[in-house]
Amino acid sequence: MRICLLRLASLCVVPLMLAAIVHAQESASQQIVAPLPQGGFVAFKIRTTPLNADISGGGSESELRLPLVSQVLADDGNIIHRLLVDEQGVLVFGYDLVVEPLAANKTFKVSARPLARQFEARLHERSANAPHTSQTPFTFSTLTNATGAQTVADGETFALDLLVNEQIGLKIVDYVKVAAEKSRLFAPVTPPPPRDFAVANVELAVNNYQLQIDGEALRTTGARRSCTGALIWFSLPERGRFIFSLAPHEGYNFQKLGMIEDNKISFAWKGVRYEWISETPIVGSGGAWNLWMLHDPDYVDVFAPPSVGEQESKLARVLRDPLGRSAASAADRSGVSLQTGKHTASAKRPTNERVRVRIGGADKIETLLPRN
Repeated sequence: MRICLLRLASLCVVPLMLAAIVHAQESASQQIVAPLPQGGFVAFKIRTTPLNADISGGGSESELRLPLVSQVLADDGNIIHRLLVDEQGVLVFGYDLVVEPLAANKTFKVSARPLARQFEARLHERSANAPHTSQTPFTFSTLTNATGAQTVADGETFALDLLVNEQIGLKIVDYVKVAAEKSRLFAPVTPPPPRDFAVANVELAVNNYQLQIDGEALRTTGARRSCTGALIWFSLPERGRFIFSLAPHEGYNFQKLGMIEDNKISFAWKGVRYEWISETPIVGSGGAWNLWMLHDPDYVDVFAPPSVGEQESKLARVLRDPLGRSAASAADRSGVSLQTGKHTASAKRPTNERVRVRIGGADKIETLLPRN
């Protein structure tokens, strides 16, 4: 069953402090499960799909990972508040799902509608003392109209089209599944066939890091302090993203430039020495290991504070440039040459200024840099 919702003409965001009221939270690409007030469970999962994709199969097509966090809150009256926020707690999109269990035949009556005004008032109250990075008034994106109520079978999945970008042929779809028993929300797991162990299967981990450049510790800011994966990475304003792996990857320009020494990754790039220091060993119980590195100069942090006069919301930028791969001229404006890697005097940061660092991990390089 497919429930289609009206498209939004504009997108706005507002900083919020939501941690105290949220009962469940995951990255947007993961399934998030919440209990229903009157019995049963509901699961949500965000996917991005092409506009011409057939979503009736539950979203099995390839998806694009969005830098968003899913949150849900069960409220009175069979209401589930569904929210998408960024990692800083900034509300990007929200709607209400009303789910009424029909115990007689193990079905559910469901409908979707704009976020309730009473709940909006609670968010407004919590945002009053939150730090704001702009003069944006309290507003956010939600559904334009409510859908009609429909009956859904136990364990059935339905889809809600939330946002559409016709220019790039992309839509954001929320896949929702309701069930009387939690076990029915998950597909049976088939054990994968055995395989030979390879270096690419080794997981790297950085915990509560410190980053040093030419021996000087940076005062950093960022939502995450730890990351894990077969590949891990960090990015710096005006310097791009640095991706690390214990092995090269065919078709990508990894170079053996780094080294792991117990809890430290060190490497030199364009005459600058970097040290990424973890509180715990980066590989297993420690040791010294050669490290492959790939520099991604075009990486754009979609959650970086907007420039003066920029009115476009974060989600609007994600939809316009979903891979964060826009070769914008921000580096040139800041006095950095991507060709030489040299920083002019105008790009030099004061030593006491906090630097925005983004970090992350992935199991496959294609997740970070999809092939064209």
